[in-house]
Parts: sequence; C-alpha cells; structure tokens
Amino acid sequence: MTLTGVGPAALVVGLAAAAGATAAGAAGRSRLAAWATAGAFGGLSVALVALVAALVGNDGSLTYVADHTSRATSGPYRVAGLWGGMAGSLLLWAWLASVWAVATGAAVRRRAAELAGVTQAVLAANVAVLCALLVSATHPFARLAVPAIDGGGLNPVLLHPAMLYHPPLLYAGAVGLAAPFALAVAGLSCASQDRWLPLAARFAGVSLVLLSAGLLAGAHWAYVELGWGGYWSWDPVENGGLLPWLAAVAFLHAAVSARRGRGSARAAGALAGLAFALGLLGAFLTRSGATGSVHAFAEARTVGQILAGTLAVTLLGMTVLVVRAPRVARPPAVAPLTKAGALVANNVLLVGTAVAVGFGTLYPVVVRWVTGDRVVVTGRYFAVVAAPLAVVLLALLGAGPRMRWGTVTRWRQLPGRLSPGAAGVLAAGVAAVALPEPRPLAVLLIGLAGASAALTVAGWRQAGGAPWRVAHLGVAVVLAGVAGTTTGAHVTASLAPGQELSVRGRTVRLEEIVPVAAPDRGRAAEARIVLRPGVVLRPQAVLSATGQRVSVAALHSTPRADVQVALRAVSAGGQVAVVDVNVLPLVQLVWWGGLLVVAGLGLGLRQSGRRAAKESPPADDEPSAYPLPTTRRKVTLSTRGPTTQ
Repeated sequence: MTLTGVGPAALVVGLAAAAGATAAGAAGRSRLAAWATAGAFGGLSVALVALVAALVGNDGSLTYVADHTSRATSGPYRVAGLWGGMAGSLLLWAWLASVWAVATGAAVRRRAAELAGVTQAVLAANVAVLCALLVSATHPFARLAVPAIDGGGLNPVLLHPAMLYHPPLLYAGAVGLAAPFALAVAGLSCASQDRWLPLAARFAGVSLVLLSAGLLAGAHWAYVELGWGGYWSWDPVENGGLLPWLAAVAFLHAAVSARRGRGSARAAGALAGLAFALGLLGAFLTRSGATGSVHAFAEARTVGQILAGTLAVTLLGMTVLVVRAPRVARPPAVAPLTKAGALVANNVLLVGTAVAVGFGTLYPVVVRWVTGDRVVVTGRYFAVVAAPLAVVLLALLGAGPRMRWGTVTRWRQLPGRLSPGAAGVLAAGVAAVALPEPRPLAVLLIGLAGASAALTVAGWRQAGGAPWRVAHLGVAVVLAGVAGTTTGAHVTASLAPGQELSVRGRTVRLEEIVPVAAPDRGRAAEARIVLRPGVVLRPQAVLSATGQRVSVAALHSTPRADVQVALRAVSAGGQVAVVDVNVLPLVQLVWWGGLLVVAGLGLGLRQSGRRAAKESPPADDEPSAYPLPTTRRKVTLSTRGPTTQ
C-alpha cells in the first residue's frame, strides 16, 4: 500500500483518538487523555506527510494534487499547495491543533495538574471536530477516476515567497487560541485563577506572536505584490485574522489586571473564549463560501455549517460558564486615573473595535442569508469607524502606563507624569510641514503617535526595560505609518515608450516594454520605468496558463515615501502600457512598527518564561493583593456540570 493509500485510514485514527481523548479528559483521566491526544497527533502527522508527499511527487491520481500543483510548479510551492486549497489547509489546521493540544496538555500536567483533564478534553474536542470535517466533508485523499496527466497549479498571485510562511503563521496563531480558551474553561470551573491565568497568558502570548507575524507578512505581501497602493483592504478574511488578534490582546491585558487583584478573572476568561470564537469565525469566513473574498476557498456548505455550529456552541457554552463560574473575593473597584482603570478602558476600546469591524464584516453575510441580496461594506465604513478609535487608543497607549496600580493620579499630577508627551507637538508640526497633503486627522494621529512613543520611551528609562513597552512602541509607530499613507496619491495613465508622468514631485518615464519568462507555463510582459538616474522599476503583467491575469508591482522605498508602479495592461502591439503609480508617505513605519510589535511580544514571552522558571511574581510597582486559592483540586465533567474534588 502506498503512503497516500494510508492517508484516509490515518485520518480515521486521528478522529477516533481525538474522540477518546475528549472522553478521557472529561472523566478526569488526564494521563489516558494525553496518550490519546498523542495518538491523534500521530494519525494526523501520517496523513499530513502523505498529502505533502503526493504534492511534491505530483501524484495526479489525487483530486487535490491535480487541482493545486503541476509539473511546472517548483518544489517549495508544491509544498505550499498544502494550504492552497480547502482540504489541505484544513488538514494543516487539524494537525496544528493536535500539536497545540499535546504541548498544552504537557505544560498543564506539569504546572497545574488539577486542570489537566478539562483542558485536554476541550482541546481534543477541537481536534475531533476538525478530523470529522476531513473524514466526512473535504476528503483530501479523494481520487480521480482517471489520473491527471498534469495539474492546474497554484493561482499566479500565490507564487510569491510569502506564500511559504504567511498562511502557516496565521493558522498556527489562530489555532493556538484554543489553549487559553481550554485553560479558561478548566480554571473557571473551579475558580482556580492562580493556576490557569499565568499558563493561559503565556499560550496567548505565543499565539499573538504568530498572529502578529502572520498579519504583518500578509499585509506586506499584498502591498509589494499587487500594487494597488495599500496593504489592508478590510477584506472579510483579512478581518477574520484581525478580530481574534484584538480579543487576544484584550485578554492579555485582562489577565495582567486579574493577577494583580485589580480585575476579574471571569472577564479574562470571557475574553479568552471570545478570542477563540473569533478565530473560528475567521475559519468560517474563509471556508464556508459565505464571503466574496479573494482569500476565501470555494463554497462548502457542509464545512460552513459545522464550523458555524461549533462557533455557536463555543459562544453559548462560554457565556454559561462565565455567568455560573464560582465567585471568589471580589476585586476592589477600579478608579479611573489608575493603571487598572486604563487597562479597563483599553479593553473596552479593543472589544469595541472588534464589534465595529465584526459588524461591517458580517453584515453582508447576514443580509445575503436573510434576503438573498448582495451588499458590500466598503473600506470607507471601516476607515470612518477606526479613525476615532485609533485616536483614543494612542492617547491610552501613552498615558495609561504612566499611571500606578493602587494610587489614583491626581489631576494636578498629570502634567508632570505626561510631560514627555510634549514631543507629540513636535511630531505633529513636522508632519504638517513635511507631508505633501497634511490632512488634519493624519497630523493629529502622527502627533499622538509621537507623544505615545515619547511617553513609552520615558517609562522605559524610568522603570526599566519591560518588553511590553517595545510592543507599545511598535503600535504607535504602526499607526503613525498608517496615518502617513492616508495622504498618498494614486494616478493611472497610458504611456508609450519615452513618455513621462509626474506624481507628487516624482517623475517616471517608460523606457520600453519587453516579454519575459513567467512561472507555470504562463506569459508575462515587463515595463522598464526610470524613476531617476540609477533607479529603474520593472513591474510585470502576468497571464497564467489558465488565463488568470496578475500584476506584479515594482517598488522604490525610502523612509520618507514609497513609489510603487504596477503594470495593468499592454496594447496588442506592445507599444502602450497602462500603469498605476502610487506615492505613499511613511509606509516604512508600518513595517518597522509591526516588527517592533512582534519583537516586544517575543521578548515578553522570554521574560515570562524566565520568571516562571524562578517561580517569582510579576515585577512592577505593586505585588498582587488578590486573595487567590492555592489548594489543588481535580476537575471533572459530568452531565450535571463541572465538579471538583
């Protein structure tokens, strides 16, 4: 029997093992659940290797291989075909879920054994649902009646290096949000805030690093490849990655407050559940065919219905659990001008942003289901909603960390604490002079970003280099870059060789149009455009073997502004080119800020790992005052609900 012949059986093994792990964990038999989870991981690993081998070997007998690779596809992109379609990406999703289940189960058994059973049950149930989809709906090892001589290959826009790492990063980050969710379920079942919160926060941090890197990679890919003058189009699938990120960030902040006795562990648990649910929502938007996104897979009603059902059960179950969770000592009231108050305001803002973005994302889906009409929510809605939220976020980002946990900052003390923020006035002044079209909102955002950055650096110097300050600095830099790009210019024109076009003081001249080689048996034309002596841009227009047209942009980037040129069309004789020229100020700040966010989150994980190894409390200006239980109790699930022993 060939390796691909073993694939279907391996999926069944994975499903059976995941179901067994769910039952064992619910019964409190954590060791048996661990072995069963390892079995699910093993079965899914065999299936994953089998499908990758078929893709690399161009096994035309499999429907999935014939649809997503070809003889002309290079080796790395044959592997990328695994996440280029519905069945393969779902198999990768299930395998990653099993990896998270094994890793989380091992950590929980070592550090909080009383939570292991319920945690493993929840994680294994997640794996079981995904395995059930693979076995019953997507069939990654389905065979053709007659093997294909050659396959269709990937969409030309996917033949980019980012295809090799952007989707796996997003998948790994979104799947990882199941870990804090499972720990929240276990912890709230027995009011074990002192046990589940540190572990859940750590796993949420890992997921956020992966999600942040994935979102940044995807934005950069869209920017450099397509040449439409942007990096975030508020596409439903893009939003499906942003929504769980927002909720996960809110959870981390809530966990910090709860561990310090200034917030509710139930609120933190609710946010952990929301983050996981929004990750499921992103999977639903991508795989159900409910949206017209260019990122989405073909319509699959069964997959969409099962994912929608799982999402509904998750939200309902988490709501019931949070409402009925055992109460412990109530935390003190949160005063406005304290660090705890700033964190509460921050979380309200993050959840509000998620609600606003989620509404705009789901509104067309709901209208289509209810009335059958197709409506479109444009980027204008998201821009109008996001702009005031960004203003408030930047204000909180700079001022919040300057407060203290237990001491209310008096109004007369604010000027002294916030004095470094005066640098924002200078930043706004520079923006007003340097930007080619200094719109008031862009200048305001850049000024606030400068103030937040100055306050963050001042806090670093005064209180020590906490890694989270790097992430805060990154957010300020990102939003400054976003504000700058809103003042950009876009021009579309037809040029013949020798003709010039001027945009915002940059002059481009078309030198020639020549045919060039294209991937996967396609055809391509390249325009050679001179920006200035020594700087030649070479945008391409690609026509794939299957008739798909893709524009590959050319870019000249400087700290002050980017010049981006895309070749949209070429006349029949090759004598006239239709080009898009974009001049975008401060785009580099978006990428540098995003890298700072990823670095800050990563450094924070490293610091928390060292602290956990030393079993020391989190360092700040005040130790935790929350009376947390320290007794270990074993949690089991029964038809009467969670019980403790």
